[in-house]
Amino acid sequence: ETMRHPTEASWNLEGYSVSTATSASTIAWNDYYGWSADEKMVLFMHAPNFFQMLPRHALSNEQDEDLMGHLEKSGLRRI
Repeated sequence: ETMRHPTEASWNLEGYSVSTATSASTIAWNDYYGWSADEKMVLFMHAPNFFQMLPRHALSNEQDEDLMGHLEKSGLRRI
């Protein structure tokens, strides 16, 4: 049911947040296992086989650059 609602993502120096009309979640960068990205997708990894996905096509160029900058400054390991 929650997958039917539009999702809004945001981030700051502390972590990554996702919200829908029915739920919201914020996870501190240091609570993630790691992150990975290619030209199509950013993965926020809770464990090697459990992750949140953010399609990069959903981001503007400015948002993409800002997110990559936050991830690199977060101290979270890139996998």
